Amino acid sequence: MVRRCQAVRLRNRLSQEPRGPRRAVQGGRRFLYRRSLAALCALLCACSPQIRMLEQPGAERVADYHWTVAAPDGLNVTLHTVLVRDSIGSWVRDADWDEYILTVRNSSPSDVKIEQVRLYSTYLGAAQDSSLSREQLEDRSRATMANVRDVAVVAGAGAVAVGTTMAVAGAGYVGTIAALPVGFIAIPLVIGYESGHAAIRRNREHQDSSLIQLTMLERGVHLPLDIPAGTEATRSAFFPVTPAPTELVIGYRIDDESRVLRLELPALAQLHVKPGKTPR
Repeated sequence: MVRRCQAVRLRNRLSQEPRGPRRAVQGGRRFLYRRSLAALCALLCACSPQIRMLEQPGAERVADYHWTVAAPDGLNVTLHTVLVRDSIGSWVRDADWDEYILTVRNSSPSDVKIEQVRLYSTYLGAAQDSSLSREQLEDRSRATMANVRDVAVVAGAGAVAVGTTMAVAGAGYVGTIAALPVGFIAIPLVIGYESGHAAIRRNREHQDSSLIQLTMLERGVHLPLDIPAGTEATRSAFFPVTPAPTELVIGYRIDDESRVLRLELPALAQLHVKPGKTPR
């Protein structure tokens, strides 16, 4: 009986000896497989184009706030809406800029030249000039967020209070008007992607960046902007992300005289500001 038990134990030991090496080999194969799979996933992610421009922007109608300021000389400026990161009407994912859609109307008998479009904020020490450079806007937005990171956010927090009374000032005259009833504004169509077999996927990321810049140039205010007598122009003023903007300032020239028209923005006091923070 003792010999039989010893024989059984010896047989079991011999039958188990090869399992260790086999398990080691199998474990090594699994490790190599997982490592190769991880490398493949990383390669695919690196090669996948990062597409930001929306091929089919949302069809939602964008509210038209119709905030208007008029100068005694006949220049009128209307702010229709502000498009911020991933808001209704956005045509780029994660946009690091704010888009102010304006209509400038010249009701005077003289031609007007728009020379500056600036945005002011109590959180920023200097005025923010409009720009048509995507890279410049993104760099300036990152700098702003780094400087006011304890106050501002990039995600477009702080919805506009529609119907808020707007204070306006222009050419030395100060008054108060109420925002007109909200309508809807048709956002200009964005430039589409190339269609058909000629659109090669590996070129989409470069194409995406180029189309974003081209669309900015199509929609944006090119300064100086001439507004002949009795005409109007609707354009977008692009600014870096600007928390709690206080006023939009239009610098223009008429009859060889430089003038300024100001549109105060109390309804945007919480734009890009973290909840619970009080604007300065």
